Amino acid sequence: MAALRSMALGWWMLAVTGCCLPLSSSESTDSPAHSSSSSPPAPEASGMIVSEDLLASVARCDVYHRGAVIDMGSSLSHGRFDYSFDQPASVQDVQRDGATWGRIKGGVVSLRFEQLEDEPVFVETRIRGLDARAATVRIDGKAVGTLRFAREETQVVSTATSSEPLSAGQHLVSFQFHRSRKDKPVVEMDWIRIGLPDQDPTTYAAPTLRDLATDTMVGERPYRALALRAPGRVRCAIAATDTMRLQAMLGYAGAGEGEARIEIVEPGKPSVLLHAAKVGGEGHRTEGLDIPLEGLAGRIVALDLVAASTAPGGKVLFGEPMLRIRDPRIADRPDTKVVVLVVFTGANRTHLPGYATVETMPALSSVVEESVVFHQHRAPSTVAAGSMASLLTGYSPAVHKVTDSATRMPDRVSMLSAMGRDRRVATAMFTANPSTFEAFGFNQGWSHYRDFSPVSGASRATPLREAMAWLDNLLKKDKDRKIFLVVHARGGHPPWVGSDDDFKDLPPKEYVGPLTGRRGGQVLAKERNRRYGRAPMTAEDRVRVDAFVRLALRAEDAQLGQLVELLRQHRVWSSTLFMVTSDIAMGGDGRVPFGDGEPMGEDVLEIPLIVRFPGHRFGGSAVHVPTTAMDVARTTLQSLGLEPPEAMEGRDLFEIAAHPGRFAQAPQFSMTGAVYSTRWGNWLLTGVPPRAPKFCEVQPGLECTEDMAARESFFASWMWRLTFDHRQASERVFTPSAIREPATLDPDTVAALTVWGSLEPEPTKR
Repeated sequence: MAALRSMALGWWMLAVTGCCLPLSSSESTDSPAHSSSSSPPAPEASGMIVSEDLLASVARCDVYHRGAVIDMGSSLSHGRFDYSFDQPASVQDVQRDGATWGRIKGGVVSLRFEQLEDEPVFVETRIRGLDARAATVRIDGKAVGTLRFAREETQVVSTATSSEPLSAGQHLVSFQFHRSRKDKPVVEMDWIRIGLPDQDPTTYAAPTLRDLATDTMVGERPYRALALRAPGRVRCAIAATDTMRLQAMLGYAGAGEGEARIEIVEPGKPSVLLHAAKVGGEGHRTEGLDIPLEGLAGRIVALDLVAASTAPGGKVLFGEPMLRIRDPRIADRPDTKVVVLVVFTGANRTHLPGYATVETMPALSSVVEESVVFHQHRAPSTVAAGSMASLLTGYSPAVHKVTDSATRMPDRVSMLSAMGRDRRVATAMFTANPSTFEAFGFNQGWSHYRDFSPVSGASRATPLREAMAWLDNLLKKDKDRKIFLVVHARGGHPPWVGSDDDFKDLPPKEYVGPLTGRRGGQVLAKERNRRYGRAPMTAEDRVRVDAFVRLALRAEDAQLGQLVELLRQHRVWSSTLFMVTSDIAMGGDGRVPFGDGEPMGEDVLEIPLIVRFPGHRFGGSAVHVPTTAMDVARTTLQSLGLEPPEAMEGRDLFEIAAHPGRFAQAPQFSMTGAVYSTRWGNWLLTGVPPRAPKFCEVQPGLECTEDMAARESFFASWMWRLTFDHRQASERVFTPSAIREPATLDPDTVAALTVWGSLEPEPTKR
């Protein structure tokens, strides 16, 4: 089972990084249409790569054989007990006689399962009694029977069949053990089946992970294969792309023959048969499977591998089932000398060119003409420091643990600054946002680092101006050295500093509200923390905030134009990777803007990403593939010729821009404090452990309203297990894993955060 757990972790890394498994020339294929033959798909010179190994995904899939089956003690049971990111303390994975078992220490154990159709059921398990000799079984709290078993003896026991059908959808099966001592393990369970009554007289053999994934011969060649008895199926969720193909070698093990079927289930729709084949029998029929899935491109669906029929003792074999895509990797990647990352604090997409017409930002508008605009970019946290930590490390908040505004960057998590400096890349960071000041650990590893407090008197233009001075000096002295420059600019964030002439004509006319330029952050903080009285933020207040923001961004744009001109003067603009993004978004009308660590919402998580690649490759294009801060980090390292750490998350933005149709809808994981939010395409899962999460569909421009967890229970369950596996894998990136480190705030940082609006000022003593 350890090997299978490793495969499952590998699949997760494929899903989030986009790193793919290359095929040898004898394995690649690019057939233009569905093909089947008695041999594997023929090779093509163009080549394909593995997008997903379905055998590795089995650990997260739903498995059925004469009912739903849960393999205890293996990853097939993980994430099914409750909605906690930790394995229950009362359940321990153990090995016995070459099989995995779950050793139960508590009086009750409950697991979720998916019922496919409305049918009567019974509950069956292979069990070994320890301190207990009986258990009451319930489904959704309703008793269905009592199991009796002997101590120190392995038995298969079952309840009677229910008198009424169990409805299709997700349910909870619970075992309450009758025990004599609370300090002793009560039982060990090998597997659990929520069985369907049938007339099959053969002894039941559960499809555990060890039995499902097997090394066997399919035809004349050895394969790693998925082996299923009928009636059986494995259901997994996939995100299809326009070059994706399902490939496998279909065969049969045992006497007689069987039928293999491939089915697709879209949310809210009945299953659709993609392919059916007879295998085995006389001549030991096999079939090479190659099914194009471009008709499903951009959609998230359930893929069923089905054993529709087998002779007694026989199994349908799916040899090396893979989802493959055209290789997105680019051989002629342009040379990069300079990487510039400009992060505007709290920028909404609607405030930047590329997403809206913004006449007051001509410099960025000009850059956009040469750039790729990413329209599904999402922040990994609503905490600005957490988002910046992911940008500068390539790890999600679950790894680096910067999950709230009082946390500092752990020393043990290396930033890109140190990775580049160790390879003689000149690295510098200039920040005007107090959340990335030295007190929060963001000064680590840079060749040059400076912060500019909002109480220091430094203007909004100062960080970009100082960055230009550093860059100019470096390019004059050493034209051959590679450079990585980060500017965490104020963007449109208060305090807003300007002259009376700057502010006098701002809308709305005759504004008499509380918002002023210099104290804007403090006023917003007070409104954000208002408990009683009028609702925070009037319509006039919001108009004034928007006017302040646009005026501030206009000033930032002027400096941005000068930075681009400097790069042109030094003749390195053609070899510059220039990226503009935000840490978090300012937020929508439903909240006070510029909060840090705000409740999860797409209005705060959906942020801009504009990337101008060297040589303005792919300039003027728009990409609708989901991207994250970790993608920016990985792209930075690869552009500088540095090898990303093996465990680093993210996908290469250059490859995504070159071939967006070849990249699937990767899950986007976000975390603030204990709250998690996972987006996969238009599906959104949000929650706080151990409570059940909310599952819904994001509509354009709208937040989720209807909880669809009951209606689309399989996809809700799958996204929970995606999130669970991500959190489990995150804890294994470092050994031991990083821990949350509280920041120690000095008086200067407290003053900066107060003016910024992250801290409310202390009440004046009378």
